[in-house]
Amino acid sequence: MKILLATSLLPLTAALIVLTGAPGENYAGEPAAEAAQHAETIDALATLRQAEALLATGDSDGVDDDLLGAEAVLSGRTRLDVEAAREALARSDLFAARQYLATALAERRALR
Repeated sequence: MKILLATSLLPLTAALIVLTGAPGENYAGEPAAEAAQHAETIDALATLRQAEALLATGDSDGVDDDLLGAEAVLSGRTRLDVEAAREALARSDLFAARQYLATALAERRALR
């Protein structure tokens, strides 16, 4: 439970206590959780860049597994593009997979 205590500078003004949230909620952990999620997203985007570079050389070994891990962290249109890249890899279409990865990375840049 988060308690905010505000007092007025005027004399005889009572303190105002504002209660927000449900009992047992941990507000101190929210910034840490956001930072962890941000770090996971940054790692996932690095994985996409690395996968794109590997595919450019014709090397697709292990790329699908890497993309699966990245896909789990990402969301929205970016996640759909990674899923499409994995489907292209399943068809051995490395060019299409690279295009989908480039689109996913461009999508994330646009969200900044």
